This record gives sequence, C-alpha cells and structure tokens, in this order.
Amino acid sequence: MTLFLYNIARAQRPTDTLNYLVDTAKTPVRDRMFDIGREGDYYGYQLACKCLTWQNDAVFTYRVDQKGTVVSPNDLKKMNLSNLTRLIYVAKEYGIYRRDKTVFNFIEKIGDQYIKHRVYLLEPRKNEIAY
Repeated sequence: MTLFLYNIARAQRPTDTLNYLVDTAKTPVRDRMFDIGREGDYYGYQLACKCLTWQNDAVFTYRVDQKGTVVSPNDLKKMNLSNLTRLIYVAKEYGIYRRDKTVFNFIEKIGDQYIKHRVYLLEPRKNEIAY
C-alpha cells in the first residue's frame, strides 16, 4: 500500500521546469507581448498570443503574498532560460493536460534585483455570448 501511494505522489510531481525572463526593461512598450498587472490577490502576466484553446491568451499568475526568490546576476547567467517561442509552445501543447507537471518560473528585474516567482498557467475559458 505504501509503495502504491508513493508512486501516485511521484506521478503527480512536476517533471519539467521552465524559467522565463520577463524583460520589460529592455523591450520597447509597443513590442511587449505581456500585459502585466495585479487583480485582487493575484499578480498576472497575460501573454498576448491567442494561442490556447478557444483563441485565449496564456495567463500566468501568482499570489501577491508570494515573496519570490532573489536571483543574482551570476545565478541568472547559469540558469537554463527558455525563450518566448518555447514558453508559447509549452503553454499551448502542455498547458491544459500537463499543467501540473510543468513548473513555470518567471524572473523579472525589479529595481536592481532579479526576482523569481513560481507562476501558474490558468486554464483557458470558453468565451460564450449570452443572448
């Protein structure tokens, strides 16, 4: 029985980690693909790509009370960072079905520091028109 529960817990653990540097400081405003903001208790990154099911944007969030981890510039250089193409691919291909098996970390420069937050990909919603 213990082995059975261990295998279930192991199967539910994330298997992939995707680190993405959200570089708003160096990206001109008109070229930015992220709409970043706070709504209630959540901070969100909306990727304007219409690449998910039902032509939804990919939305990544974390709770505002989640402090994040400071990443030094040296550690940032050593990290395996994904590019935007890879982020969109993972969000599109694995977003719904492997959502809990991929750890998404967004790293953002805030002031003089890089802060890493674990973010969660929201499930796309079907847009329905009420008549």
